[in-house]
Amino acid sequence: MLTAVPKADVHFMKWILHCGNDEFCVKVLKNCWEALPPTGKVVAVENVIPEYPRTDQLSQSLFLMDVNVLRMRISGKQRTRREFAELALASGFHAPKYVLRVYDLWLIELHRKM
Repeated sequence: MLTAVPKADVHFMKWILHCGNDEFCVKVLKNCWEALPPTGKVVAVENVIPEYPRTDQLSQSLFLMDVNVLRMRISGKQRTRREFAELALASGFHAPKYVLRVYDLWLIELHRKM
């Protein structure tokens, strides 16, 4: 399993943080944190589900994806903004910055705390 991450100014991840439980995600993010310079960041592309279910097509699509992730990986799940913030803070990052949404994917920046 992921034991080290190469040194870099930016680490890019797509669909990694929905693959595991909170413990897995914190471990991955802490490894990234250790490999970043003080001004470094992690850029993640992930689905972000609403805190409460809504009836619009985007929400329904996201919750269906959550069921599919659970079917493929018993410990995997889609996360809300609050859950991403908890992961970021537990890993030594500032709260996530949601930069851009394209369809059901968000580009999320995690900036290292100094």
